[in-house]
Amino acid sequence: MNDLNIALLSCSHLTERVEEEYTRIYQVQNLKDLVRLLIEKPVDLVILPQHFNALDKLGKIFVSYKVPFIYVHSGKNSQQYVEDYLHPIEKEEQILSTIQKLRPQIAQLRVQRENDKLKFLTEKMVHFSDRVTHTGKDLFISEVKSYFNRSFKMESCHWVEVKAGSSKLPPILKLKQELEKLKIDQGALIADLEKCSLEIVKEENFQIWKNSQGDYLVMVWLAHEDHLSQCLILNKVKIRNQKNFKELMQNLHSFLQRRWNICLQVGETLKQVYRDSLTDLYNQRFLTETLAKKIEEYKRYNTPFSVLFIDVDHFKRVNDSLGHLIGSGVLKELGDLLKRQIRNSDYAFRYGGDEFIILLSHTEGQDAVNVAERIRREVENFPFKQQGIQVRITVSIGLAFYPKHAQSAEEIIRIADEAMYYGKNKSRNIVYKAS
Repeated sequence: MNDLNIALLSCSHLTERVEEEYTRIYQVQNLKDLVRLLIEKPVDLVILPQHFNALDKLGKIFVSYKVPFIYVHSGKNSQQYVEDYLHPIEKEEQILSTIQKLRPQIAQLRVQRENDKLKFLTEKMVHFSDRVTHTGKDLFISEVKSYFNRSFKMESCHWVEVKAGSSKLPPILKLKQELEKLKIDQGALIADLEKCSLEIVKEENFQIWKNSQGDYLVMVWLAHEDHLSQCLILNKVKIRNQKNFKELMQNLHSFLQRRWNICLQVGETLKQVYRDSLTDLYNQRFLTETLAKKIEEYKRYNTPFSVLFIDVDHFKRVNDSLGHLIGSGVLKELGDLLKRQIRNSDYAFRYGGDEFIILLSHTEGQDAVNVAERIRREVENFPFKQQGIQVRITVSIGLAFYPKHAQSAEEIIRIADEAMYYGKNKSRNIVYKAS
C-alpha cells in the first residue's frame, strides 16, 4: 500500500486512475478548500487541472505548508511558472511516473513539515516556561491566563476550583455544577457550556468541545488534592489545526501540572510562616506581600481588586462577659466562616484582635459590595457556639477598591479601615463603601 497522501484540485476525473496506486486521496474544489485541507490533514502532493488560473498563488501555499504541485499544462506560456514546487507535465498519463520521480523531494518536504511542527511546539513550550515562573498560586494563575489570552485568540479565560463531590459526573457537567455555586455571577460562561454539543477531543486531562456556531471551548484539568481539582477554561478559542493544538495541549498540560505542584508545595512550606495560629487565616506579614503582588498584577494585567476591612461589633463585651477563652473560640469560628464565603482566588487575613481583612481578586464595584453584604448577613445569622454557650455577633465592614480609592497598599488598608469606622459610627452591623 502506498503511503502518500494526495489532493486532487478539481480533478475528479483522475480519481480512479490515481486510486489504482494511491489509496489516500482527497478531493477539493477550490483553493480555499485546499488550504483548509492542508491545515487539517497531512498532504504530500497536490495535482492541479488543466486551465488552472491561479498558479501565481501557489508559491505562498508552498511556503506555508511545504507541499509540491503537479500541473498538467496546455501551452508554452506554462513554462514561465516552473518552480521547485511546481512540476508541469504535458499529459495526464505522466502523472504516476512523475509522482515516482518526485518521491525524494516529497520525503524531504515531509521532514521539513515535521521539523516546522516540532519547532512550533518547542517555541510555544519555551515561551510558556519563560512566562509561567511564579510560585505564588495567584500570580501563577494570572500568568497562565495571560499566556493563553496572548497566544490563542479567544473570548475569555477562566480558572475554576472543582470539588470532588461531583467527580462522577462528566467533566463538562461537573464544571457547570461548580460554576453555579460560585459567589460571583458566571451566567454567561454557563450559557456557553450549555451550547457545547460536539466533543472533539476527549482526554483525561483536557477536553475540546465545539458548539453550533463553530466556536471551541477547551477544559484543562489539573490535580490539586484528594478533594479538589483545578480547571482552566479557554472559551471560544480559534483553533486552525486540531491535531497540532492537541499535541501542544498534551505538552503544556504536563508542564502546567508540574508548575502547579510546585506552587502547592511552596504554599504548604510557607503556611506556618504566613498563618495566624488561632484562626488559620493569613497574617499581616502575608497581607503586605499579597497586596504588593496584587498591585504589580494590576500594573501588568489591569486587574482591579477590593479590600474588605471587618471589625466585630462590641467584641469587648464578649470577652468581658464570657471570658477570653470563649472569645478566642468565636474568633476561630468567624475565621472558618470567612473562608467559606470567598473563592479560591481570594484571601482572608486576621489583621489583629477582632479585626479581619478580605482581599477580593479581580473584583470591584457592586460585585464586591454584594460579597460584603453576604458576609455581614452570614455573620449576623450564624449560631456561634463555644462550650455549650451560644454567642451572637455582628460585624461592620469597610470597603475600598484598587485603584479607584487608593494607589498603594498602605493607602487602601487605611481607606477601608476609615470606611469601616465611618459606617460603625452611623450604626453597627453595616457595610460602608469608601467614596
